[in-house]
Amino acid sequence: MGLTETRIGIIPGGGGTVRLPRLVGLGRARDMILTARRVPADEALRIGLADRVSAPGGSVDAAVALGNEIAANAPLSVAAAKTALADAWDLPLDEALEHERGHYETVLRSADRLEGLQAFAEKRPAKWTGK
Repeated sequence: MGLTETRIGIIPGGGGTVRLPRLVGLGRARDMILTARRVPADEALRIGLADRVSAPGGSVDAAVALGNEIAANAPLSVAAAKTALADAWDLPLDEALEHERGHYETVLRSADRLEGLQAFAEKRPAKWTGK
């Protein structure tokens, strides 16, 4: 992985110079962008550029397994959590907590929440309805 644009006379666009430092830190981002250096998978995982690494040739299977793992959870909760993460990750703490609270209250009133609690108590898989 790498942002190699300086090698061809441009800079990383699409937020590359903004997002990469937030993921890996300013020093590492400078190193990668200014040198146009690509990092191997093990380093990308270690520095927080990648969340997971699969075996060579196993990317599709790993992605499908990850998707299935996420899909097994309550759909309203997954959607609300994704939105909460996207909305608030770079906000000041008080503001971020307020955003989170709104998303939490949405799922708190859902039928899926009640189903999840009942399934947990009954030690069975939940049957999500998305409501």
